[in-house]
Amino acid sequence: MDVTKRGDTLLLAGSLDGRSTGQVREVLHELMSGHGDVVVDLSAVESVDVTGMTMLAAASKVMERDGRRLVLRGCSPSLR
Repeated sequence: MDVTKRGDTLLLAGSLDGRSTGQVREVLHELMSGHGDVVVDLSAVESVDVTGMTMLAAASKVMERDGRRLVLRGCSPSLR
């Protein structure tokens, strides 16, 4: 999995699964420590397993409690 941080956006490429979730979570938490919304660009993600979906859902709940949003961008039809 390629993980790139660009401003408040996290760009992901590859497979978001149990092997890559730790790496993604680390960078995502770094972005979440800011004050605004966080965008996760999934346009180059080939697949997401339940571990990846659970991590994104948990991050979204944390952001929501803070009055912010975790925005998923570029979701393929299979991810929606």
